[in-house]
Amino acid sequence: MKLSLGKLLIPATMFIPVVQAAPILIKDASVIMTMEQDEAGKTGLISNKDILIEDGKIAKIAQNITYDDAQIIDASGKIVMPGLVDVHNHLWQSTIRGCGADKTVTDWLAPCVFNSRFSEEEAYNAVRFSTFDLIASGVTTVVDWSHAFTPPFVDGNVAALQDSRMRYVYSYNVNPIYSDHIRKTKEVVDADELGTFQLASRLSMSFTDTLTKVVALSKELNAELNLHYLENAKDRDIEQTQSLIESGAISVSLLLNHTVVVNDEEIDMMAKANAKIAYNPMSNMRLASGIAPVGKMHEKGIEIGLGLDGAVNDNSNYFSLMRAATGLQRVKHQDATVFPTVEDTLYLATQGGARVLGLQDKIGSIKEGKQADIIVINPKTTNMGATHDIASQIVFTAEPENVEWVLVNGEVLKRDGKLNLPDEELQRLIQSNTAVIAKQKAL
Repeated sequence: MKLSLGKLLIPATMFIPVVQAAPILIKDASVIMTMEQDEAGKTGLISNKDILIEDGKIAKIAQNITYDDAQIIDASGKIVMPGLVDVHNHLWQSTIRGCGADKTVTDWLAPCVFNSRFSEEEAYNAVRFSTFDLIASGVTTVVDWSHAFTPPFVDGNVAALQDSRMRYVYSYNVNPIYSDHIRKTKEVVDADELGTFQLASRLSMSFTDTLTKVVALSKELNAELNLHYLENAKDRDIEQTQSLIESGAISVSLLLNHTVVVNDEEIDMMAKANAKIAYNPMSNMRLASGIAPVGKMHEKGIEIGLGLDGAVNDNSNYFSLMRAATGLQRVKHQDATVFPTVEDTLYLATQGGARVLGLQDKIGSIKEGKQADIIVINPKTTNMGATHDIASQIVFTAEPENVEWVLVNGEVLKRDGKLNLPDEELQRLIQSNTAVIAKQKAL
């Protein structure tokens, strides 16, 4: 069954089957970056192997595999690696790219976020547009922190995620008025093998009473809580740490975004609570928020992943994100060996992101038995060319156009460099987003 717009809230007893693609054989991969750590490093490089994919999973990795009737992907001269994991995004924000380019986050929110208005169809179109952009960049898993403006917005948002065929985490920003709809939405997401449900909320002392209720709901639904935490120095003024403690949020499974201005005591608190972190260097740079002390968090054993963070990343170029993740720490510490190194960054983009989401047994590396969330990169282009160091080139020189194939659960979402996006559909999505922008500017 495939859900259609306006029919999102199906009974919890109904399971949404994942499309089981025909067997795929990736042949003659020059390099496979497995991301299974070995004695040589974190990237687990192997060469000149084939990968057989059956029933959405990696069935075999070996040389000279044969399989009748399998679709063949020629990976000779190419790099095969796990799909990229984006642990923090706001996919509706394809409608506000370029908004507030000279503002910090506190000044950006009012004109760019809080006055946004969407119909269900407009929400669907905005999110669907973003999913195409993510797939183009090699992202196979995304966390969509949804502002959940209204129940129809949520319905369109989730329908677009499901139609994308990406692996996704839907984070529902809780308004207690919509408590019944929250439960129904969780049923829908839980029925989708590609979906995971989280709760999201604001974090400030003035919102602590509501956050306390969200924490209780998190426990009731066994849903992880996803919060923006100390993104900007002004967040100190709203006492986010105190709210985190007084609401009991520190006692539930927690994903914290940004953590730019945290101090050593707060890092210790996060480590003790087993909180996970979304590192968002591009948006933190764009909004002049600062540089997160991820090295200190890493030293404390905190799990970290990379997040694009919606409109303030301005597009879904995950390779730019990796460059910023590496480069900003080098600038801050004036040290080219500081965490994250190139290998560390590739780990954060794959295995690290999977661990942040609790999906490490399914995705994040290329290993027999894992889900086939895989990308194929063609380095035979002017921006990459001859390879001196494969890991460094992926981080420092690769671009979305180098991503030729994207597979999620063994289903092809980008084929030979092309999305399944006819120009007519692309223009329709752009027109819808343009109408949303016009409506926003008229307010």
